[in-house]
Amino acid sequence: ANLCIGDIFRYSLQYKRAAEQAIETAAYFTDRRHSKAISLLRNEQQRIYKTIYSFVRPVITCWNSYYYCFAAFNRSKRALQLYSILYLNSNELSSKVRTAINSVAFWKNIDEITDCLLPFVSILDYLQHDATNLFDVTYSFTYVAQQYEDETDG
Repeated sequence: ANLCIGDIFRYSLQYKRAAEQAIETAAYFTDRRHSKAISLLRNEQQRIYKTIYSFVRPVITCWNSYYYCFAAFNRSKRALQLYSILYLNSNELSSKVRTAINSVAFWKNIDEITDCLLPFVSILDYLQHDATNLFDVTYSFTYVAQQYEDETDG
């Protein structure tokens, strides 16, 4: 699974760039030095969604964490964009983070990456159970291969 997911980023520079921007933005919104920016974003999330979504910094050896990082962006998209507009003249947001948040390509790529990772995340979550056997592994990867084959044929 790690090799397959690594190939997604190796062969698509736009996905690799979007992933790097998302990771940098997640790091920004999880760093205590930016507590005012985090607080302002949480206020926007609370106002828009009536709940607060946290960002996750991905772990290099755990691809599921990349999915959860990118999914947090999809859940918080409107709040992030509104935050960027409301605090445009504020020094609370770095220019790199603001550029990513305001980029249509960034959001398109994050959405596509999330869709690509979802089947892998589903099977990896399933395969981490104690009672998993070789049949489960074979069946799971056959299922994912079939999903991608159907998608490329359609």
